[in-house]
Amino acid sequence: MDLEITRKRRKRAMYSQYRIKWGALTEAKAQELGVKLVTMGAWRSSGDTNAMWNTTVQCIREAAREVLGVSKGYSGGHKGDWWWNREVQEKVKTKKATYLKLVESVDEEEKRANGEHYKFAKKEAKLAVTETADFSRMYEELEG
Repeated sequence: MDLEITRKRRKRAMYSQYRIKWGALTEAKAQELGVKLVTMGAWRSSGDTNAMWNTTVQCIREAAREVLGVSKGYSGGHKGDWWWNREVQEKVKTKKATYLKLVESVDEEEKRANGEHYKFAKKEAKLAVTETADFSRMYEELEG
């Protein structure tokens, strides 16, 4: 029994380290994935419900790994900024620059002035993110 639990833990750790790149799924890749699943016989499994489910899930995961690939287990960059438009990117860049000035400030008067600039840039960047097309469309739907 302990051996089975250890195998399951190892298997779970393996799946959590490398993730399937579902973002790479295109229409052509979906068709390729479908063909691969049919040839693997994922739908011809038999036995009790749990065994059938596990067989099907394993086939889908294996085929998806082969067709779509897997990640290295870490992500680079920001996860949520892919939808930012150029205006938002510029505002965030300005905010980061003013923050660096604030951190590099030495005397109190300079810190105070740079702190005010940073607060303003931070507010502008936050507003720019909130006013993107996706949020404005959602707000319009909520008001309607």
